[in-house]
Amino acid sequence: MKKPTNLFIIILAALVFGAIAGALASVVTSSYLGKSLTDLIGAKELDLANSVYDRSNLVISDAKKVVVSQDVKIEETANSLQPVLVSAFKNSNNYYVLGNADAFGLILSNDGWVLFNGFKENNPQEIIKSYSVVSADKKVYQLDSAYVLKINGDGNVILAHLKGALNLPVRQMVGSYNLKPGTSIILLSSDGKTLLSSLVSKKRPAISLTSDRPDIRLELANPVSDEFKNALIFNLGGDFVGWIDSNKEARPNYTFLPAWRDFVTKQKLVFPSLGVNYLDLSVIKAPTLKVDKGAWLKSVDATHPAIIPGGIADKAGLQEGDVITRINNQELDQNNDLGETVSSYLTGETIDITYNRNGVSSEKEITLGEAK
Repeated sequence: MKKPTNLFIIILAALVFGAIAGALASVVTSSYLGKSLTDLIGAKELDLANSVYDRSNLVISDAKKVVVSQDVKIEETANSLQPVLVSAFKNSNNYYVLGNADAFGLILSNDGWVLFNGFKENNPQEIIKSYSVVSADKKVYQLDSAYVLKINGDGNVILAHLKGALNLPVRQMVGSYNLKPGTSIILLSSDGKTLLSSLVSKKRPAISLTSDRPDIRLELANPVSDEFKNALIFNLGGDFVGWIDSNKEARPNYTFLPAWRDFVTKQKLVFPSLGVNYLDLSVIKAPTLKVDKGAWLKSVDATHPAIIPGGIADKAGLQEGDVITRINNQELDQNNDLGETVSSYLTGETIDITYNRNGVSSEKEITLGEAK
């Protein structure tokens, strides 16, 4: 057998030493980087606001969870809303203090329709004549139309149009189905203050409920102070939830939505009507009934008849004692009230009503009318 040549020995030695050097380099690098990364972030949260991360060579890949601090999110949402907010001021002023508006408004349409909260004046013609509106970019508008949107109780707001407005930004509106207990919300005042809260429940001030223009309030986790009277309410995504009225009650926007949708096409403020008063079986127990969910058409007193004479339900043949259990196959329960459900439709729309009468379930097609 021939002995290995010197060249072979040299190649073998180079390979061995190369492998040893690579292993040592790997250990040293791993140890060094491991220590550096531990010193850098350890087991703590990664604060990207820290100047140490302001470097082009920092790359985060395959992130499993990103946590945004609450105050940052609130500030981010409030800032994103500025372009869709406007303020109304008396024309008699020589200048306008932007944080001290007479009314606070949210742009609803690209062509200049605005929902105003906080007006003490309820005469549309006086509002048009006496007020100017300033946008976030400090552009001044005059009004050419105004309507009083009457809400049950003291929740009235003004729907007004900015003369000559075009291509304005708008935000989405939150419907009743996306407004559940625990939903985080932000109150935004006309002077820029913000308050984080959450929805506890939807509340109704009366036992006897109406299918037409339901009187619904939002119960919030935090009491509303005077500084947030007439504030607007948004979710954390910046979508419009509602407003705070002059009595510091939180009002949901979805009681206004059907009127707004009809107004876009008809230029007329109307609300859908079914024409019944009822008790919600989700919150009461009626031992004589075989169902425990739905809207029980029941007269509580002479001023709240179960079936409003001459109304849509009356003409359709519904009777006192009937229990409406479904609308368009959607079950009525603690999350889907009859009044809220009806208010999600337009006047003139036809809905399928499932109701129980004396233990027998039946269906009817009913075309919604206009609430008086």
